[in-house]
Amino acid sequence: MAGSGKTVCFVICAILHWPSSLVVTDPKGTLTCITKWAREKIFKQKTYVLNPGRRYETLIGKSARYNPLSFIHKKMTEGRYGDMVALSKGLAYQLLPEPRNSGENTFFRLGSRSLLVFLFLYVLFLSEEKNFTKVCSLLQNELDLKQALYEASASDALKGGLAARANDLLQQTDTADSRQWQSFRVGALQIMDDYSKGTDLAEISSESDFSGYDLKRQKTTLYEICSPANKESDGRYFATANWMMMREMMDTEVLGEEVLFLLEEALNFPIHTISSDLTLIREFGIKVWFVLQDLDHYAHIFGDKNLGTMLSQTDCKQIMDVQSLKTAEWLSKMLGNSTVKQTNYALGHKWDDPVLQSASEIARPLLTPDEIRQFGGMIILYKDLPPIHAFKCGYHEVHPWRKWARPNPLKGTKKFLGKIKVWLRY
Repeated sequence: MAGSGKTVCFVICAILHWPSSLVVTDPKGTLTCITKWAREKIFKQKTYVLNPGRRYETLIGKSARYNPLSFIHKKMTEGRYGDMVALSKGLAYQLLPEPRNSGENTFFRLGSRSLLVFLFLYVLFLSEEKNFTKVCSLLQNELDLKQALYEASASDALKGGLAARANDLLQQTDTADSRQWQSFRVGALQIMDDYSKGTDLAEISSESDFSGYDLKRQKTTLYEICSPANKESDGRYFATANWMMMREMMDTEVLGEEVLFLLEEALNFPIHTISSDLTLIREFGIKVWFVLQDLDHYAHIFGDKNLGTMLSQTDCKQIMDVQSLKTAEWLSKMLGNSTVKQTNYALGHKWDDPVLQSASEIARPLLTPDEIRQFGGMIILYKDLPPIHAFKCGYHEVHPWRKWARPNPLKGTKKFLGKIKVWLRY
C-alpha cells in the first residue's frame, strides 16, 4: 500500500545493509541521493547510475550508458550464432510481450517480433551503429528498411540465416495487400520509437559503460532512475536492460559475486519472463526482491498463474498495511487456521428443561481478511516458520544507517533522524 513505510522501513534499509552487488530501480531518484555515498564509501563499491532524465546530476554525477544489444554483439564476436538468435528472440518478446488476455489474436505481434529479430541481427552484422536507435531509424524510413532487406538478402552472415530471414520478409513486402506488412512495421515501430534520435533513451542506450559481467566480477551497485516525464518509456528500458543483464550473469561460468535486484515499484519495470526466470536465476547467485503496492496489480499484469509461481518461489514475504481485499484474502489463507474453544448451550424442548452447557474446539482463521486490514505492524512469512508479527523500524532509527544516509532532496538538506531503536555492528 502507498504510504505504508516500504521505502523507509525496507528498501533503504536493504540498500544500506546488502554487502554484495546490487541493482536498484529508483522511480524518483531519491534512493540514489540517500544511499549512493554509503555504497561507495562504506561498502567500497563501484557505482553506476542510469539516469535518462538527468535528475539530481549535481548530487549524484552524470549518467552511465547501457546498450542491451552489446551482449548479443559479444556472442557474435565469439561465433555463438545460436545464442545470438535465441537472445534476439527473447529480447523481441521482452519488448513486445503478449498481453495478459491476448486470446488467439497473436498474428500481428508475431510478425512485428519477427521483424525486430531481423533488425537486431542486421544492425549487429551489417551496420556501423549497433543500437536501438539504428533499429528505430530503419523502421521509421520504409525505403531504408527495404534497402536493408535487399542488402541482407545477399549476405552470408549467420551462415546464410540472415539472408533467409530477409527473403521471407521481402516476400511479405511484395504482396498485393501491403496492410499486413505495414501492421508488422508499425507494431515494431511503436515499441522502438522510445529510442528515436534526439531522445534521452537514444543517448543512454547508444553504448555500454558496464555489463552484467561486471556486477558478477566485483562488488558493484547500479541505480536506475526514472524521469517523471517519461516514466513509462524509462520503465520499459530498465526492464529490458535488467532482462539482458540477467542473461549476462547466467552466461558466466564462474559464480562470482551474488547480485540482488531490488525492484522498488517493481511493476513499473515489468520483466515479462520473471516468473519463469525465478526458478533458474537463484542457481546463478541472482536474487530478486519485489516491492509491490498489492498483489492485484501483479496479477493484472502477469496473470494469476504467474502470481502463484512468484509467491511459491519467494522464501520471505513481508507485508505492511494491507488494504486490498484480494491481498487480505490471500494472506488470511496463507496464515492458516488456529484452534479455539467454543461454548455451546442447549435449551431443551420444554420451558422448564435445564440449560445444558458443552465445550468444543473449532478452527478459525488466524486472522480474517477484515482483521488483517486493521492489523498494526508487519506480518512476516519466512519459509516454513510460524507467522511473525513485527514492528516497523526505519533506517533513521538504526545505527549506523542513520549516519550513513544522506538527506532526501525532496525533504530539504537535513538528514532524517529518529530515536535509535536498533544498534548494528559491521
